[in-house]
Amino acid sequence: MPVAEPLNFIIVGASIAGLAAAIALKKAGHDVLVLERAERLGEGSSVVPAGCARIPPNGSKILYDWGLHADIQALSYRADAPAFSAARYEGKGPNNERDLMGYQAYNEEMLSEARGNFLNLRYIDLVNLLSTALQRTSSSPSDAAVVRLGVEVTSIDLDECAVTLSTGERLGADAIIGGDGPEGVVRHALKREEERERRMRRSGVFSESGGSEEGVQAEESVEQDADWHTFWAYSGVVPTEDVAKLSTEELSAYTDHGNVAFWGHERAAVVLHIRDEISVCFMSPDPNQPSISAALGDRCDTGLRQLAAWADANTTHPPVIMESRAYDALDSWVSESGRVVVLGEAAHPFPLSSIQTYACALEDSAFLGKIFSHTDDPTRVPEFLYAFQEHREPRTSMILSIENKYHARQTLANGQVQAMRDGLFRLNHARGKNILDMSEHPTLDAAMMEETRAVFDYEPTDDADEWWMKWGRFHDFTPSEHQDDSEDDEEDEEAYWARGVHPQPVSVSMPISRGSDSSGSDDSHPSGGGDGATTRSPTSVKASSGWAKSQQPAVQVQVQLGQELLVDEDETHWLRE
Repeated sequence: MPVAEPLNFIIVGASIAGLAAAIALKKAGHDVLVLERAERLGEGSSVVPAGCARIPPNGSKILYDWGLHADIQALSYRADAPAFSAARYEGKGPNNERDLMGYQAYNEEMLSEARGNFLNLRYIDLVNLLSTALQRTSSSPSDAAVVRLGVEVTSIDLDECAVTLSTGERLGADAIIGGDGPEGVVRHALKREEERERRMRRSGVFSESGGSEEGVQAEESVEQDADWHTFWAYSGVVPTEDVAKLSTEELSAYTDHGNVAFWGHERAAVVLHIRDEISVCFMSPDPNQPSISAALGDRCDTGLRQLAAWADANTTHPPVIMESRAYDALDSWVSESGRVVVLGEAAHPFPLSSIQTYACALEDSAFLGKIFSHTDDPTRVPEFLYAFQEHREPRTSMILSIENKYHARQTLANGQVQAMRDGLFRLNHARGKNILDMSEHPTLDAAMMEETRAVFDYEPTDDADEWWMKWGRFHDFTPSEHQDDSEDDEEDEEAYWARGVHPQPVSVSMPISRGSDSSGSDDSHPSGGGDGATTRSPTSVKASSGWAKSQQPAVQVQVQLGQELLVDEDETHWLRE
């Protein structure tokens, strides 16, 4: 739907998520201002493993939908990765020679259905692609999205939906989007808001709004979840002059199948050939070592050890060494005011070197842009942002679980299970099959394919359209459909249908009675409300087009205008007014 007066969005962070959100929202017809602390694009994130950005099919299809297919093909290197090879991290024999376990080619039919493929891009090239796409969203220079570089956001006013810069400048918007990562100012502001609300609940004090102006000093509490395996990521780039020193056989091992995954005893590595460079990322249990080479362990594939030495010596792109932390999940991605939201790594941090990090950021952005293509009403911003989390959080949680399990399998400690896994890889390879082929175990094979298709086939714009058709569109009243003091108020339902204007269902959020049990809580509502709410029995609310936010447990239901909903503990009654 074309917007009459565009909404104003401020995006904090010109990350992949931030730039992608800017593209999607500009395509939806809104005004966008991106604020980035770094002086140049592509330099603002320290959590990106040096050199490489991997994009699986569910992410690449979004780039193609944004018209970037020709730009990707025009890169000076082959970006698509048709397969990967698997080898033992430790190598074999006394000299730790390459111990190949097999190959995994991607299913062409599956990729066709997913409308995407696997891409290995230089990180800076992905940034430049998104920057190009953002420029193309503008019909004229005056309509262009604005990206301000070298500006630092020091605080967020969650109530007033405003940011303060290090210069003292204060900027307001209809909505603020945090694309500045898991250590960014926006996520920290939301964490501080949550912590304050918890303290108020414990003390029996409640506030109507938990928002306030928060700086970057907040400390993120860290809690290792059951599936998260703590490790350190040591990433680097082997420069062109050193790649040229590789033998033809060694180079082909890294180039013929897109990338090489090394599976080891509590260690792993990924090697990707991009343009005329090689990107390496090592996962090690050894904390904070001074170099990649120092973190390799006693036994390591000889070729890998050489790549690590070259990456350590690269002064143009020095190695990046970081701990893969497990962050507490936010209770809500959306502020209490309903106008500040996080996406990408700021909303759902992934382990370092995850395959899905950038794809999920692209999905977030595509979903957000699609739903906001349906409104120019600033009063609906909270409703749309809550819908964003409601639809995106279950999917990103599912993908995060898959990523954690994959890392655990790749770094499986030596033992019986590891021997069985490696034996299956080698047997499949000897038979000319993909290493992950499970055709002799139909149930497992079907489960793997179902999971893969669920990840790759997802269409964020379809997901957004589903929400709009089921819920969002029923709030979008025009004056002719919803008049306060006209004779239409007295028409019965048959008259509405006769003149082609139907009584529209609307979704409302309301407190739910818990009877006499005042201890129950339910945090499933996007507002994150629940603990400590005073209950009433029963609860009666008038249907309206607004979005009510309550400290009480809430549900979402559809009602007709002119009806009243009476909610009791055991059953729901519809009463005609």
